[in-house]
Amino acid sequence: MQTSNRTSVPTRNRTSTREDEEARTEQGVAEAAVTSAFPVAELVGLPADRARSDPHGPCLSWPGGSLDNAEFASAVAATAVAMRTQFRIGQGTVVGVLLDNVPEIVTTMFATWSLGAVLTPINPALTNDEVSFQLDDSGAVLLIGDSHAEVVADVRGLSFLSVDDECFRGGAEPISDLAVRGGDGSLIVYASPTTGRPKGCLLSHSNVSAMAWSTLTGIDFGADARSLLVLPLFDCRGLLAGTVSSLMFGGSVHVLPSFDPRTFWGVVEEERPTYFSTVPTIISALEATKKRDVDASSLQFVICGAAPMSLDVITRFESKFEVPILEGYGLSECSAAVTLNRNDGTRRLGTVGTALPGITVAIRSPDGRDLPAGEVGEVVVSGLTVMRGFLGRPEETAEMLKDGWLHTGDLGFLDEDGFLTLVECVDSVDAAV
Repeated sequence: MQTSNRTSVPTRNRTSTREDEEARTEQGVAEAAVTSAFPVAELVGLPADRARSDPHGPCLSWPGGSLDNAEFASAVAATAVAMRTQFRIGQGTVVGVLLDNVPEIVTTMFATWSLGAVLTPINPALTNDEVSFQLDDSGAVLLIGDSHAEVVADVRGLSFLSVDDECFRGGAEPISDLAVRGGDGSLIVYASPTTGRPKGCLLSHSNVSAMAWSTLTGIDFGADARSLLVLPLFDCRGLLAGTVSSLMFGGSVHVLPSFDPRTFWGVVEEERPTYFSTVPTIISALEATKKRDVDASSLQFVICGAAPMSLDVITRFESKFEVPILEGYGLSECSAAVTLNRNDGTRRLGTVGTALPGITVAIRSPDGRDLPAGEVGEVVVSGLTVMRGFLGRPEETAEMLKDGWLHTGDLGFLDEDGFLTLVECVDSVDAAV
């Protein structure tokens, strides 16, 4: 693997702080690289920039419809205007969105960012009590959604904007009078833990920009990248790895409302995606289906995370569909992705790959020592993708973020080349790319 494609990982014990200082220096260099490659202003202004450079180029599509770059930018602008003029949404306010997988979630996200506000996407499968908890915990003042969301908003006494509002159809110029800083909040994402109430991970604009930069520089998506979105848009996998990263490097996204193995390959043939991000259960469902005579040659690779996947399933899938699977590892607390196998010929089956650029991974003993290659310990992560913290939970934040390192609680080991193998995950459903 080319050294530019992964961060070096320490493989020896240490007791001094000199290496910590060096790590902080390396992170500063990485931060400068991210700021240069993807300034926050470019993230917030992405819809307008795409519209200026290629107004009629593809941006978002879904079954039965599509938006080119100019149409998407107009929809984002009109939604932002409606949010600001009707509901006084502005710097630091929190907006909730409660919808199934629809493109309006992406529109809402960029509209929220353009106002300096923060988006908290909500899982539509949650109970009303769980939805209410997230709305209360995040401090949301506006809920965007369908008729079900309107009932929830009414009960909670929140302002409501219908997904059927004309603003989502476009008709306004981009808002350009607001300066958003890298440390400002962009997303509050919640993942369901095995026990207790979920915690809101507060991600900044720098976190999101860094995630896009790491993905873009860590893997070759090609000049005409097209993502087939099969993952939900209420968490980082769908929002960032499946959507923002693709849009940031000039690609397009096709949003599936749900996954159906019986129709999936027909969608691939019609939409011609170059990749999709997924989870092992979907891979297993696809592998179990009888291969139809479908042209899936547009697919260059599949990114997969969330839980361990057997080598047998990987081998059978790749043999049947002739598409390589790139396994990865990540958490919501790290803006989706931490490590990933690459499509440059260095993939190592049985591992979840090496650290993405700008991210450092180490294995620690219970007493805080860096462990050498091959020894199992806790996976710890540092870099610009690491969250600002758990919203309103300083003690729990301090337990997970220590001396610039995020302590995942997951167990694993690194080999001599920095490839990570996971042994045990605390919440495997969230250990996902």
